[in-house]
Amino acid sequence: MPGRRYHSPRRAEAAAATRQSILDAAKELFATHGYVATTVTRIAAAARVGTNTVYTSTGGKP
Repeated sequence: MPGRRYHSPRRAEAAAATRQSILDAAKELFATHGYVATTVTRIAAAARVGTNTVYTSTGGKP
């Protein structure tokens, strides 16, 4: 018996908003402090998410 797929538009919207928050924070920090001085930890703090969320949502700095 095949399993049912889980689909939640609200959850997808929240994930998209989180990703956008991370990208906005990264752009601001890169512009202000430069790429080299901007750590993933700093991006996470500015976006108010955990460091692992940055990696999961965007794959890190590259």
